Amino acid sequence: MQSLLSIVNRLLILIVLVTGLPGAAQAAPEEVRFGALLHLTGEFATYGVAFREGAELAAHEINERRELPNVVLKVVFEDTEYKPQQAHSGAKKLVFQDKVVAAIVSTLTEIESAGPVFEKAKIPAVVLWDAGKQIDDLGDYIFSIGPSAELSGQTVARFSKEQLKAQRAVVLSSNTSFSLAVSRSFSDAFRGLGGSIVDEVSFNPDEIDFRTSLQRIKKVNFDLAYAPIDAQMMAFYKQWRQAKFEQPVVSTDIITEDNLVAASALFEGVFQSMTADPMYSATRAMLDSYREYFGRECQQILLTAWGYDGIRVLAEAFKKAASSDLMKEELYKLKDFEGATGRIAFSSVGSSPRVPSMFKVVDGKFSRVSP
Repeated sequence: MQSLLSIVNRLLILIVLVTGLPGAAQAAPEEVRFGALLHLTGEFATYGVAFREGAELAAHEINERRELPNVVLKVVFEDTEYKPQQAHSGAKKLVFQDKVVAAIVSTLTEIESAGPVFEKAKIPAVVLWDAGKQIDDLGDYIFSIGPSAELSGQTVARFSKEQLKAQRAVVLSSNTSFSLAVSRSFSDAFRGLGGSIVDEVSFNPDEIDFRTSLQRIKKVNFDLAYAPIDAQMMAFYKQWRQAKFEQPVVSTDIITEDNLVAASALFEGVFQSMTADPMYSATRAMLDSYREYFGRECQQILLTAWGYDGIRVLAEAFKKAASSDLMKEELYKLKDFEGATGRIAFSSVGSSPRVPSMFKVVDGKFSRVSP
């Protein structure tokens, strides 16, 4: 009898050891992959690297805090070189080889070629640095959290007319998707407010000598230059300064903190519309986390914040969805998400429209000049 009890007791102890220890019966964490289609090399590599750092930080926090139960989040990065063809092939790799369940994409230039791949595969993709009708029209699985070309152009036009009292403007753009879109929006809005566009010039992305065009413009009677130049920007502003223009110049969400560190004198006094505010409380919280994780100060605050928010909104949708197939529906339900770039709420067409504020570069830093 005693021997039988001893055997039973040993069996009970064994059962407790096998089933009672914390985590003993838990399944191994599942690896879930998000894609990141970013321009990590080429002229705009510093922007793509900032997006990547934001995405890495968000994924680290999510895994460290176990925000996705029984899931390890992995972000798979693909370099587009800011080239549409590379973006298309990178999207196919992410979908068919890496088996991602969602993705972030840098800009309009890249999503125009990558979007159809994600849309056909029913993979939600969030564009970081652009928003607008061109992106909305790409499909139900394409979302955006960046600056709206339409709203940005309208905001700058209103500020130029009402605050800077400009009546006659010249528009200088790069021959790129975002620059042309925001320039059209500005021109339409400025004319609608009673202003005149007295000259327009669009530069090819590989053009580095702007002197002939600037000398021609110098002979034009104008009050303000709207210059959302996003290709060869440093060369443009250097030659703008050398030409000694006295009229104010305004841009949109293109000049970054990194540019100010590298050449603050070139941008001193320039006005710029920006969707995000580097002094926003959630932005500052992200910067504290960035400092702890990377061991240094963040130089590309707003771009890093967009990469961070892109991964964050996808993770929020994944957490709420019963399966990865339902992520799209959960993204559309997202109405009051506090991100590092501000509050994010997706519309019925997948954009998160936010009216930008106006800033001015003062002593090498962005200073808000209008709500």
